Amino acid sequence: MDKARGDVIVTMDSDGEHSPCDIIELLKRSFEGTDVVAGSRFMNGSGNPTSNIHYIGNQLFNTVIMVLTGGG
Repeated sequence: MDKARGDVIVTMDSDGEHSPCDIIELLKRSFEGTDVVAGSRFMNGSGNPTSNIHYIGNQLFNTVIMVLTGGG
């Protein structure tokens, strides 16, 4: 990230969790004024993509991050 240059920087996991085709929609949101956009494997309508314990851990982690950063 230290070497990244440009007005927009896109990062993506290499595990195939997200489709590169989704970058266009995420960039649209950014250009509409959103400061940070992120994809979610939980919002595609295909049900729970992971085990219950991982889902609970993910929710706990997200809640802690939201509390620490004042996000909402």
